[in-house]
Amino acid sequence: NMGMKTRMAQNENEAVNRLRRTPLSWAELKAIILSSNLNNLSKLARSEDQTTTYRNRRADIKNEWESIYDYLLCTKFGFE
Repeated sequence: NMGMKTRMAQNENEAVNRLRRTPLSWAELKAIILSSNLNNLSKLARSEDQTTTYRNRRADIKNEWESIYDYLLCTKFGFE
């Protein structure tokens, strides 16, 4: 479906545009979180380097585990 592909491409472009060039500082995080303006929460974003690291690690987990959910249950909560 072309409409769906177009929307997916737009969503990915919007996500890329939200990436930060550098990580947020603790002071920036605190100001965003403590702000009474809920729209400020959209400023919470990974930096480009953090996003790359996250995506690579997520791909590694998906290759090794059935799902992220299974990975979390087994490695963080001791399920077998």
